[in-house]
Amino acid sequence: MKTREKILDLAIELTQKHGDLGWSYEDISEKIGIRKASIHYHFPKKEQLILEATRLYIIRATKKIEESLIEKKNVKEKLISFSDCYRSVFCQKDKLCLCIAISQNYSAKDSALLKLVEDFFQHIHHLLYVLLSEGQTSEEVNKKIKPKNMATMILALFQGLLILGENGWKEKDFEETLEQLLNII
Repeated sequence: MKTREKILDLAIELTQKHGDLGWSYEDISEKIGIRKASIHYHFPKKEQLILEATRLYIIRATKKIEESLIEKKNVKEKLISFSDCYRSVFCQKDKLCLCIAISQNYSAKDSALLKLVEDFFQHIHHLLYVLLSEGQTSEEVNKKIKPKNMATMILALFQGLLILGENGWKEKDFEETLEQLLNII
């Protein structure tokens, strides 16, 4: 793995664990075993590193989520597969979705980073909206449900579960919550 990729991967991990304000180039330097000057060569400013790390995280997360929705046949299977993307982070217990970690300090962010995070959440919301709308057409989803509102609820639910997982909730709680969601739909 190239130095630039190692730096980005570690920046993602540190941001998921500590937020973007909870680590420094010194931390990366020590963990990778390179000089801070090497980090500055690739990313002159921490804001640039955070922006690039967020882009990479979003590309990976989006791919994983999109693949989870494609590989299954019906709406409930797709939602379970979608939930697995969140479960994998939930079970790590010491990490949040990078976009949640970034969102915790909105006031200090540049507009490019905020737009990136906003676009990610909007894209995931749209995927859920389409899934639920198609589910209503195929009569797999309750007709009383408004797909746009339910997509918002599902996205908020899984993002919220990640925060609760950081605060002592167990995988059993995750599973029971998912079961209730599937019963509603």
